[in-house]
Amino acid sequence: MKSANRSTKRMILVGLFLFAIVWVSLMGVVGYAGGARSSSVGESSLPFADDGSVRAKITNVDRDSFHITLSLDMTNKDGKLLPNLSEQEFEVREDGELVSLKKFTPAGQSGVQVALVLDDAFTSGSSAGVGQRELIKVGGLGLLKALRDHSDSFGLYLNNNHALDQGYREAVAVAPLDPARREKAKNHIVGTPAHSSSDSQFLSTMGLALSKLDELRGRRILIALTIGHDSMQSRVDSAGRPQHEAVIADLVHAAKKSNIPLFMVYPAGGEEVTESTMKRLAGETGGEYYVAATATRLTEYLVHVGESLRNEYTLEYDSPNPVEDGLTRKVEVVARSGSVGTRAKADYHVPGVLATGASKRQAGVAGAADRPSVPTFTVFLPLFSLIAVLFGVPYLFWPRSRTEQEPESVSPSAAHVGVSPVLKAQMTPPGGATKPVAVRPALKRPDNSTPAKARPQAQRSGPSAKLW
Repeated sequence: MKSANRSTKRMILVGLFLFAIVWVSLMGVVGYAGGARSSSVGESSLPFADDGSVRAKITNVDRDSFHITLSLDMTNKDGKLLPNLSEQEFEVREDGELVSLKKFTPAGQSGVQVALVLDDAFTSGSSAGVGQRELIKVGGLGLLKALRDHSDSFGLYLNNNHALDQGYREAVAVAPLDPARREKAKNHIVGTPAHSSSDSQFLSTMGLALSKLDELRGRRILIALTIGHDSMQSRVDSAGRPQHEAVIADLVHAAKKSNIPLFMVYPAGGEEVTESTMKRLAGETGGEYYVAATATRLTEYLVHVGESLRNEYTLEYDSPNPVEDGLTRKVEVVARSGSVGTRAKADYHVPGVLATGASKRQAGVAGAADRPSVPTFTVFLPLFSLIAVLFGVPYLFWPRSRTEQEPESVSPSAAHVGVSPVLKAQMTPPGGATKPVAVRPALKRPDNSTPAKARPQAQRSGPSAKLW
């Protein structure tokens, strides 16, 4: 019985351990195969000379299930747009496999999705504060005028105490522009009265605008006209840290995850800017921090931001590997202008259980495919060790059964009836074989019940002893 229990326990543990090793090894092999597949690069069918006069950068990779949209910035060595390139001048490969474009949009014809956050809750009524608010009005109207109906989307979000008192931040939801929505946005920009208050909540307003943009596809940006001050800067959590630090970190994480750059614009004059907050939000999300001294410069800048996104080429295709395998797909675009051209690289991540690298829903940085990946066994070696601990420690401390704890040297007769050494000597003849012993049933009471403490006892007289 003891050997059977011990053998069963050992077989269960060894079987589970071997299964875990096989499963982890299989994941490592699949991940390695995926990485090898991802690193392959096909030869381009577009001949070109790369003399540095043509530059290409993938600015955005948007994944809608397995429909991929690439935004590509094409310029000459001086940074000027290369317009009028046809679809035949581009070639896209995913993990080295040539793909067929489903849609191609030339530069200048792409739509943009813009969320504009206006923060004028800081205005104090002074001439300087009024001047800042006028800058905000002019800038907002200038951007709105530059956007196109139907092809561009626009949303307006107000960090204005009058709007907050009325119970709203979203003045105009992000959606394609049309004359009616344009007029509604204009009325809010011009007609919302300024309220003087120290309770600024511009970080929360930006968070709302960012969440609405995340519901859209395509090239998206968030522009905030603000001094960068939030009331949470004066509040601390239980650990004594400013509450706004956690909110800023959440905003940065959400913007990077959705690949939405934040353009933080400070209307100069009046209230001083919280520059550290502005630079962090812009710098860590791929946007810009800009100081606008005049209404003209502010309008020119906002229009330039919108047009720079519009002047990107858009290439759409369906992934040749529509499987959620948890791997990072590498994308390469060959683009040329005449006889000269260049390559642009990026990657995007697909969710799944076999992921071995850092998870990213999108990536829009050129050259991202050149980043070294995490070696497979660097990930799985600690997992092997963990499995060994999880299965080895329970095995060592597995409680032994009562049967396993009984000494093996006790004979069946002695173990069950408690034979004394003297009687055992009488039962064992010189040849070593034990004499047969007659066992008498335990005494019973008249009512046919057995006493609780009745134990067999050995009769010590005579070789034909009987047990009671």
